[in-house]
Amino acid sequence: MSKKISNMSLIIKRILGLISVSLLLAGCQQEKAATEAVDVLVRVNGAPVTQAELDYTLARMLGPDKAYQIDAATRKKVLQSLVMSRVMAQNAQKTMAKEDLKHLEQQVSDYKEQLLVKQYLRGHIKPQPVTQEMIKEYYEKHKDRFGGALTRQFEMITTTRALQGNEREPVLRQLELAKNKNWKTYVQVLKQKHLPIAYRTGNADEKLLHTSLRAMLATLKINEVSKPFFIEGRVYLVKVIREKRQQTRPLNEVSAMIRQSLAPMQLQKAIAEISAEIIKTAKIEYVKNN
Repeated sequence: MSKKISNMSLIIKRILGLISVSLLLAGCQQEKAATEAVDVLVRVNGAPVTQAELDYTLARMLGPDKAYQIDAATRKKVLQSLVMSRVMAQNAQKTMAKEDLKHLEQQVSDYKEQLLVKQYLRGHIKPQPVTQEMIKEYYEKHKDRFGGALTRQFEMITTTRALQGNEREPVLRQLELAKNKNWKTYVQVLKQKHLPIAYRTGNADEKLLHTSLRAMLATLKINEVSKPFFIEGRVYLVKVIREKRQQTRPLNEVSAMIRQSLAPMQLQKAIAEISAEIIKTAKIEYVKNN
């Protein structure tokens, strides 16, 4: 059963590939007919399936080092799958609407161009290696990314839900009295009065904090208490209680990480340089303003 599924998967992949390839090579087949005659293994409605296609399929499936080790029976099965996919591809191309065929041709053209660009870049770009000096410079400029960031710890009194209009006044009155109190103890007192109040502490850089709450914390000095404010119907009272700078990880621990970050930048720089160079050699004529 698994072999049947594997064969069917191969057929489906080949259908997509062969439709594209047939469109790309349609104009070349007649010119190569004499050469192909030596290499043709099967003709499907006149269209050749060649030894080169079989070898390519085997190499793609198994890798170039193992493809030559395949026995005759396996080669025959793969060839049969190529024949089946070629038949399906031909039928698909015959029955496709003109617009769908045009869209497919555009996809093939785009894919071919992408492959050509990759091929050109592989042969022409030479990214400069990431040096130790570059790593050190990046480290000095971005120490906060390696544990040297300043964290601000806060405590907060907030309501457990959005307040209705007539609930706001008593809650705000109690929060106005909280400034010089122990907030954690004070909240326990307010809970006994059946007010929907909660107490918590945290770090100002927590990702889950609401952006408005982050903004308020950023404006406060240490031990400065904010005025009560609302976010989505809930009231907040916050205070920054301390600041703590995290210990920066040493350069030798993060060098590999930095090198990994800088390598794509070097590649992008090399691509930009060669793009600027070759664009000068092209004759470019914009026909319409877009």
